[in-house]
Amino acid sequence: MRSSYLCLVTVIKNEEAKDKKGLIDYNCHIFQDALNDVFARAWEKDKTVQNGEGSDSKGKSKAQGQLEVQLEN
Repeated sequence: MRSSYLCLVTVIKNEEAKDKKGLIDYNCHIFQDALNDVFARAWEKDKTVQNGEGSDSKGKSKAQGQLEVQLEN
């Protein structure tokens, strides 16, 4: 079964990080927005594949293929 959730985990060993919680939260928010943008673009490409446009011989969009290659590396 595939999960539709992505989890980002980090370990911060710097004790001064507790004083910079706002900055860390801001950076996590920016990262989340960027990931949402990446996935939104991939989903838009998937819609064109479902309509018979822009797919490769395996039925995958170019965005899906590129994402799979990046995840493998």
